[in-house]
Amino acid sequence: KIGGEPEIITYNSLMHAAAKGGTFKQAERWFNKMEVARLDPDVISFNSLLDAAAKKGEPEVAMKVAKRLRKRMAASRVAPSHVTFATLMNIAGKSGNFKKAMKWFQDMTEHGLNASTITFTVLINAAALQGGTRKQ
Repeated sequence: KIGGEPEIITYNSLMHAAAKGGTFKQAERWFNKMEVARLDPDVISFNSLLDAAAKKGEPEVAMKVAKRLRKRMAASRVAPSHVTFATLMNIAGKSGNFKKAMKWFQDMTEHGLNASTITFTVLINAAALQGGTRKQ
């Protein structure tokens, strides 16, 4: 074989490209192939798959995928990043679930990650999508 076996960066790049194209199923296929190749997903792998779910255009489905992937991250002992939580908050906001977006925000701070302009912007967008900032 020329070039050997794909490495995790290769799979992450393929998942990222699939996410950019809005093809969640293709991103998920690359994720599964990576695991079959006995490569452990890293935070970038999970973030790429979450991003693909977010761009799928079906917020309720994306929420289910997000919950499943977050559990897998924890089981794999992969620490979430700011990007992970911003994507999770974005998915919750698009599904009209501001309360869940706030929960992800709280989880982020409990993981020792500080709020940023990006995470606050995602929360503001989530509130706007729900129709306001009334207490949830």
